[in-house]
Amino acid sequence: MALRASGATNGIHKYPLDYTADIAYEQGYVRKHLENQEIYQQIDKHFNGKTPVGVRVYEYINKFEDMDVPSYYEGKDDVQNMFFSPAARMLAAQTIPSVYEGLGTVGIAFGENVKYLDDGALENGLIVDAVGANILEKMGIDVGLASIGETYVPNREYIPSKNRYVGLHGYPATEINIKEGANVQTFFMVGETKKIASYAYENAQGQKFLVFGFDGYAVAEHHFKHYTRGEQIEEWIQSIGKQLPASMLGNPDCYMLCKENGSEKAVWIGNFFADECMNTTVILDKAYSEIEFINCSGTLNGNKVEINYIAPFASVGFNVR
Repeated sequence: MALRASGATNGIHKYPLDYTADIAYEQGYVRKHLENQEIYQQIDKHFNGKTPVGVRVYEYINKFEDMDVPSYYEGKDDVQNMFFSPAARMLAAQTIPSVYEGLGTVGIAFGENVKYLDDGALENGLIVDAVGANILEKMGIDVGLASIGETYVPNREYIPSKNRYVGLHGYPATEINIKEGANVQTFFMVGETKKIASYAYENAQGQKFLVFGFDGYAVAEHHFKHYTRGEQIEEWIQSIGKQLPASMLGNPDCYMLCKENGSEKAVWIGNFFADECMNTTVILDKAYSEIEFINCSGTLNGNKVEINYIAPFASVGFNVR
């Protein structure tokens, strides 16, 4: 259903019949497929003909050709994780809609991907990791990074604005020093010692950055999934005068896809998690007056949509106008 909503496929690549048994042996998948036909039709009705909107993920397909693989990957099997976009995974884990062409609301590019930004990406607002920030500085672009140091392993992240500590589990961060004017947002803790974990910065050219003090390809889901990360991204986007097209923070592994045309917005939500969603309030970037729900029910109040229930592994959505 996610692929159908995205328009990337017609959604028919399924194997609903048993490979070896007779056709009457396992009928559950066929029955489910038939039951879902109405949902498929609603997805097609509301998502076809609309343009995806959200944060632009920059992930260059051939970046490894000229890449220097960091030393902390040497001899590790998890080097294969570098082939899966951590920028995309961070957004997906936070129910923040993403796009893969155009400038998007803002952009996000980790590591080597900053070498392949579209024209206008720096002026549009950019989220980068320490490796990407260091590359940009070497290219002569001021991102507020004074120097980059060795890796270390923090045990917690501290968020001063919320007086909150979030536990981390054994993955390296990068020592960074920042320039005057950079605004530290969070700290990594090594015992009781604070090290800069993230900062926001605007340079003399008016280019705005949110910088994380880690290599996006070296950290784990703990750095991506904690609830404060989604709040931090959304608040930074708002601080530079922009708004996510839709968001529903506080639900791990709940994926959101968002499309628009001139007067309508379609939102698809996939709960890729074994628990129901506990926070089902979707915040839109503006108020709407009419709504149609897909495989769920709820209420619309201006720019807020309250969905009554999102079950484990459920596919739901709505269209507003």
